[in-house]
Amino acid sequence: QTTLEASSKIINPNTFILTAHKSKGLEYQNVELGNDFQYKIEGESIELTAEEARLIYVAVTRAKHNLYANGIADFLMALQKGFRLNITRD
Repeated sequence: QTTLEASSKIINPNTFILTAHKSKGLEYQNVELGNDFQYKIEGESIELTAEEARLIYVAVTRAKHNLYANGIADFLMALQKGFRLNITRD
């Protein structure tokens, strides 16, 4: 039984803990991201695979109102600073 299946028996749950993979296609009022995404920041470059880039996109687009992105704060700051994004094929 998955987390979503088990939690569906709870009326109005306050919190779900999901992987980005499991959250695909779902939306929540508030989303907090962990720090388990696989990317590397070296110099002024961000290295990650295409699959990881898609996964980060899925994760950050689940929030309807608030996204707490502390887990990828360094990634977002590097993007904001204009670091080069190098995405490798899977």
